[in-house]
Amino acid sequence: MKNEAYSHLSKETWEAIAVMTDNAAMLQKKDKYKTENGEEEEYNMCQALEELMEERESVGEKRGRREGRNEGTLEKTKIVVRNMLDRGYEIEDICAIAGCEAPFAEEVKKELLLQ
Repeated sequence: MKNEAYSHLSKETWEAIAVMTDNAAMLQKKDKYKTENGEEEEYNMCQALEELMEERESVGEKRGRREGRNEGTLEKTKIVVRNMLDRGYEIEDICAIAGCEAPFAEEVKKELLLQ
């Protein structure tokens, strides 16, 4: 986003874009991107958008890592439930030991029966 045309926006244009895109962060951080051009105030939309995109990427990466951990934990729990079912444990005991809910254990049981 290196288009210089968007690095010299008026306050009104900045606010209009922020409102039309429903971007509260742009309104809140407006002064961070303010520059002076003679007597006129200007706002650097290019810099603002680059920083906002970097923030969103960071949030997305964190969310992805968290979801990956959750999926890994779920898969480990499935393995434990499967092993316990193979050894003849009752659903109630499996749930107490593995820390899962009965519907989850029942679903794993159905998967085992289909194999």
